[in-house]
Amino acid sequence: MKNCPQCGADNDKIICEQVFHTILSMEPDSPKLQSEHFKTVACYIIQHPAIYTDEAIKALVSALRDNLNHNVSVSEILKRHSRIFEGTKRVRKNEGAAFVQKKWSMTIRDCCVTNDCESTSDNIVKWAKSIVNDWGAV
Repeated sequence: MKNCPQCGADNDKIICEQVFHTILSMEPDSPKLQSEHFKTVACYIIQHPAIYTDEAIKALVSALRDNLNHNVSVSEILKRHSRIFEGTKRVRKNEGAAFVQKKWSMTIRDCCVTNDCESTSDNIVKWAKSIVNDWGAV
């Protein structure tokens, strides 16, 4: 059994990126799943941070928390991040990928229910909440 080197999920037969793209490919069939697009992308990046700066990941966790707990809209989050990371400030690392794998109670592998956008969408919200909770515990 092989685990994802970033999130620790069991990647025995399929890698996390494939699951991520499967979920994204389901979005056009489900307005509910489309409405969780921000959470899907944010959660995936937070758990697969190798090419992102620590500051970018922390800002994304904060944005996810604000979206979940304070109903901050995605458009407001985009405005904030545009101001925070404007000009020469970057979200991607210039140097090699160095990171510490965290222990997660839920990963993208727990979200995707093939041909069931409703359940997948519900799982995305659970995943986002688990990340915010897990982040606070680390």
